[in-house]
Amino acid sequence: MKRKIMVIIVAVAALGVLFWILSSRTEPEENILSPEEPIIKVAQHPELGRYLTDNRGFALYKAMDTCYQCPNIWLPYTTTLDYVNSIDPLSHKLEVYSLEDGRYQYVFEKEALYYHRGDINPGDINGHGIENGNWSIVPIE
Repeated sequence: MKRKIMVIIVAVAALGVLFWILSSRTEPEENILSPEEPIIKVAQHPELGRYLTDNRGFALYKAMDTCYQCPNIWLPYTTTLDYVNSIDPLSHKLEVYSLEDGRYQYVFEKEALYYHRGDINPGDINGHGIENGNWSIVPIE
């Protein structure tokens, strides 16, 4: 009986910590860079291969279909600039689209780019394949 109570207490505590982590993640700070700095980079995953990240190493995602929980889980990769301010060759594949709040969302090869709220550290890819595979990191050939 004591073991069951202890397991329940640990499980509740773990869920509390997970909820705190997910709810405390806010939208990343504005990413205004000098033209010499890359806006996007490429990272390597041992199983999934090369994928797109922001300039700090946070994974960028694309949706395969309509997203109904986007505002709660998925954060758009945005800028306040209405143009791509970079001379980096990879960044030349970027565009920006206007959002209703006046910001601009980065788009890579016609795919809107998002962060996953559950990615806490650079290199995390916690959003890959979730929502029945609807979301994925952006693969780079």
